[in-house]
Amino acid sequence: MELSELSARFEREGANWRPRHPFLLQKRVGAGRASSLTVHELDPSRGPLTVGRGVNSAIRIASPNVSSKHANVLPPDAQAKTWRVVDLGSTNGSFVGASEITPHEPAPIRDRETVRFGPSDRFVFMLPRTMLNLLSKETGGRPGTQRTPKPRATARPGSKLRPGSKPRPGSKPKPGSKPKPSPRPKPAP
Repeated sequence: MELSELSARFEREGANWRPRHPFLLQKRVGAGRASSLTVHELDPSRGPLTVGRGVNSAIRIASPNVSSKHANVLPPDAQAKTWRVVDLGSTNGSFVGASEITPHEPAPIRDRETVRFGPSDRFVFMLPRTMLNLLSKETGGRPGTQRTPKPRATARPGSKLRPGSKPRPGSKPKPGSKPKPSPRPKPAP
């Protein structure tokens, strides 16, 4: 499914909707360099998810550089508490981060880590909370909530407030006076 479809679902279902499973987010570059973001939900109840060129692959990559059964994405289990990728002996390998993984040995994947299957499109592994943050940014905030910007500190005429700093509560600089330095904490005895 496209990221825009997931964003629409997020807006439609309201503030109580939360993703339940991790995702692989795939950036596809099409003709004319236009790109789209495809979202693959990783449901652990389905067991290992096959990635490959084959028509029966759960995550299908239509590229001649990807084997028909290239890799499996494994959910957490009693021995491993994290999601993992296992290369199934593919011709062009699988990568987690910048490292090629050893065939037939599970490699853990962390939140926001890049995964590649051969020289194909890049995927980013996202836990549900990370996807929720992305959807919030895509839609301008949680559905049904108002986002109010935080007030910014402003300098009064004649004060020497540095950019990004906040005035001390109750302080009123006198015209032409220098701001007093903050008291330093006393060392513990």
